[in-house]
Amino acid sequence: MTKGSRRTAAEEKKRQRRFERQRQETAAKRRTQLRRRVRNVTVGTVLVALIGVGGFFLLRPGPEMEGVIKPPDRGRDHVSNATYDTPTPTSGPHNPSSPPCGFASQGLPLDLAVHALEHGAVVVWHRPDIDAEVQARALEQLQEWDSHWILSPNPGIEEPFVATAWNRLMAFDEPGEGLAEFVDTYRRRGPERVNCPA
Repeated sequence: MTKGSRRTAAEEKKRQRRFERQRQETAAKRRTQLRRRVRNVTVGTVLVALIGVGGFFLLRPGPEMEGVIKPPDRGRDHVSNATYDTPTPTSGPHNPSSPPCGFASQGLPLDLAVHALEHGAVVVWHRPDIDAEVQARALEQLQEWDSHWILSPNPGIEEPFVATAWNRLMAFDEPGEGLAEFVDTYRRRGPERVNCPA
């Protein structure tokens, strides 16, 4: 073998080693890119799933009672002189002040009641002429909850009791399981979450 052919063979081996090293580096880069892509798709899929599940639990409507009336949403602006076309409004413009929760023996103004509903309170209206013992039973029943309820007389209603929550309304002949279910179902479901201890 001549000197020139040895050099050519050595150069060929060197070139083949270089080519093999480049092929291995290219294959390693492709594997790294593929791993990155798989990781990114996996992370993206998990994030989308988490956001979807979180959104479902945050935005899903709460439970509903059978027979509840769902009046249309009349907005929630703060105004100084709100008027209503019903003696038991469930939404609409209202007084910027919010009332305390609990028993409103003198009668709660409607514009304050709507503000309480916006904060997630349930307002239970009763006819002023109902028996004092029945009224006391209603108050005792509502006191099972530590917040977000108001009991108030309302001379404008015909039924003995009308329970209201944000865009929800139901009439009751007397306090009992139905009224308790209404309070349980709709209390703290107003568009704003504001503390309102009874």
